[in-house]
Amino acid sequence: MKSTRSALALLLALALLLAAMPAVSLADTSATVSGGWLRLRATPSTTGTVIKSYYTGTKVTIHSVTGAWSYVTVDKDGNVGYMLSSFLVPAGSSSTTPSVKPVGKGTRYVTSANGKSVNLRSGAGTTYAIRGSFSVGTKVTVLESGSKWSRVSVNNKEGWMLTSCLSNYRVYGPAGVKSYGSAVGYVTSKNGRPVNMRAAGRDSATIVAKVPVGAKVTVLNRGGSWSFISYGNQVGYMMNNFITDTGSSSSSSSSGESYAAYVKSNARQSINLRSGPSTIYPIIGKAPYGTELTVVKYGKTWCFVKIGKVYGYMMTQFIARKK
Repeated sequence: MKSTRSALALLLALALLLAAMPAVSLADTSATVSGGWLRLRATPSTTGTVIKSYYTGTKVTIHSVTGAWSYVTVDKDGNVGYMLSSFLVPAGSSSTTPSVKPVGKGTRYVTSANGKSVNLRSGAGTTYAIRGSFSVGTKVTVLESGSKWSRVSVNNKEGWMLTSCLSNYRVYGPAGVKSYGSAVGYVTSKNGRPVNMRAAGRDSATIVAKVPVGAKVTVLNRGGSWSFISYGNQVGYMMNNFITDTGSSSSSSSSGESYAAYVKSNARQSINLRSGPSTIYPIIGKAPYGTELTVVKYGKTWCFVKIGKVYGYMMTQFIARKK
């Protein structure tokens, strides 16, 4: 009996030791990124800081494995961090993309590896006619599910869409980023010039649009330095310091409703319209006394306004609400 208890104690100690091991070391293994856009993180967690993101085909070297994560070096630039192992295909594997399982019938949402719209086709293949193109996040109904193509209904149109472009939850942009709700923002810049919206959250990424100061955007997913946004019918990334909700904490809104107003001043002089909520921002226009405008966002010190087709900031003391 004593020997049995000793054996059990030894097995328990070994189990605890193995569970405490942070990673499994292995001989360096070459692998390739698959499945679209994959993040390299500083820690083995989906909340870990994103070092950089890489497209399908990027070569990496795996040094060790921690749970669902691989500790890797990216061959082309030497960056080191963690990637999800399920999106890494070891050298010599017969497949360079993860297998796609049928998604099942019911409500699904459009997604894509590069954040671009996905085609709806008249048949299950790329040779069939395109019946429409739908942006990431569009709601669809799966009528017939397949491993590669699924028959779907979207906006009263039926057709076929790649199963890999259908998600169980609404997503926006590359990497299947879950949306935790959207927020309205406005573009601002200290020099008053348009701000670049890019295809990825880095300075070297392709510019997909130049967004004018004051333009209204929808923040779909906010990151540490970059946010994934939509502007018009386009989506992309913009640095957070070029996006404002009310302009500053001193301009907190007391009302979310826009209203008609006009410019007032004691000496009836023209009032400056600026690109941001401070006198440090450039003057983008001057509004004469009595000019009609729309207060888009009210603040105690500054208001975000629209005059004609131009958006900008004006000091609240020079704005009077229309009666």
